[in-house]
Amino acid sequence: KKARVLAVLDDLATLLLLVPLQILVSGWKTVLLLHIFITLGLVYAGMRWANTCRWPVRKPWLVLYSVALIVISKLLESWTTIHVEMLLPAFVMGCILRHRSMETPEDPRSVTEGDDPQSALDQSIKGLFLFLVGAALPKIPLADVPWMSVALHVLALTLLGNLGKCIPLFFYRNEASLRSRAALSVAMFPRGEVGAGVLFLALGSGIGGLPVLVGSLSLALNLCLTGVFIAIVRRLLK
Repeated sequence: KKARVLAVLDDLATLLLLVPLQILVSGWKTVLLLHIFITLGLVYAGMRWANTCRWPVRKPWLVLYSVALIVISKLLESWTTIHVEMLLPAFVMGCILRHRSMETPEDPRSVTEGDDPQSALDQSIKGLFLFLVGAALPKIPLADVPWMSVALHVLALTLLGNLGKCIPLFFYRNEASLRSRAALSVAMFPRGEVGAGVLFLALGSGIGGLPVLVGSLSLALNLCLTGVFIAIVRRLLK
């Protein structure tokens, strides 16, 4: 349970950082007060009503909720010119929905029959999402990039980012072995959905050049190494 909370807070901290980043890049505007109010309201809703919404949580329903959130976000943007990053409302929706694993075994909603097709749908959506992230990122200017310098920057950024995810090694010593804590840390290496959101924010704010290039390649490198990380985790947990 603590590992799940750690993973959630890792994403939440980054999502909340998006607002001051937008202010830093775009400058202060009065309309940003409403943006901050909406952000804080969403965070409060996620904490106040966590695990209380008993709507269906099977994968097709989650797709429907996602479409609804996108429509609401687009309507809000057209009425107020405020662009709310979809990651935050999606995160809050996930917080307030009551997952079937929290129901009692006697509850009909806890039945997991037919989950395999849903799992395939889930993986397909995630794969499509990451493909579209890569397709939306700018092309790499092959002629103008010093590739040796870029490679060193990508390796350094990837190493530092992954070292930052090794914080669990220094905690939970009375609850888990060193190998288990190391496995948890390695398992968090390839998590890139929020990182992709930050890259999109940078592009939307006019930031480009070497920082976005290095960040994109670092994200891609971590995702490409997912199989390696899984093998390391399996080895540690044997």
